[in-house]
Amino acid sequence: MLPFVKVDFEGKSFSLLIDTGSSICLLSYDIFLDIKQSQKPKYLSRSVRIQTVNGSGVRFVSCVELTLKLGGQKLKQVFYVSKDIRGNNLSGIIGCDFIRDNNVSIHLQEQFISLSGLKIPFLGCTERVNTVVVTELPASLVNKQIIGPGETRVLKLRIRQHFVDGTDVLFTPNSKNVHLEIHVAVHKVFCSEFYVIVVNLGCKHMHLNKGMCLGTVTPEFSIRDSERETCSVNLIRASNEVKEMRRRELKATDFELGHLTKEQKNRVLTVLLEHSEVFSKSLKTLGHTDHIVPR
Repeated sequence: MLPFVKVDFEGKSFSLLIDTGSSICLLSYDIFLDIKQSQKPKYLSRSVRIQTVNGSGVRFVSCVELTLKLGGQKLKQVFYVSKDIRGNNLSGIIGCDFIRDNNVSIHLQEQFISLSGLKIPFLGCTERVNTVVVTELPASLVNKQIIGPGETRVLKLRIRQHFVDGTDVLFTPNSKNVHLEIHVAVHKVFCSEFYVIVVNLGCKHMHLNKGMCLGTVTPEFSIRDSERETCSVNLIRASNEVKEMRRRELKATDFELGHLTKEQKNRVLTVLLEHSEVFSKSLKTLGHTDHIVPR
């Protein structure tokens, strides 16, 4: 069963797909026209390119903030309205932005999501809805870290509970530090540890102490393949400080050019060293994506 949930927009109810592969929330254009009759949307200015997992683009008509009700809770959410969303039962998609901002936990095997302790079943599931407390385990930093302004860093987190190696867990970061960029993602746990990528968005060095809780994990989650999934890849965030670190790290001896003549070698090295900012020799100067964590 696909994870559809019932979402109410000021008295109008629609089934929306919970899609962890989508970084944003989407609405069908026809559904949006229906919603407009019962509430006045707030139009937002957005200049983005939406791309699906197969590389094709998704055109959107507008970006709006709407009031919705899910599990009895009234929330505001940004949706991208698109005419490219089609399907007999697909009215829209709830993406990772909603999941992250509202600390939603997904339980595919039990066929429900949890929002603020409320258990919301997928559509078609006749199980009685009760208030429950979902198990969320803290994920703490293994080692003390000092992250420079604009720096990207791979951090090791530890869960204080034993997991079978290779178990998938859904990691949800806390939002206490607005200058620390870290994304909701599914990770594989080994020895009760996993790795996340963070970025210091601030202008000062950031000190993260050993044992600091950076978020929570829930093991009741699995990855589902879908043609409708949307993925996003972050840009390489190379600040001037990172570029300078790359320049200092790169040496002429890093390149194997023994097959060239002396003159050819000098000419090639001149070009390579002039563009040292595109080479990275350490995790401190390496960029990042939302989907692949180097180990």
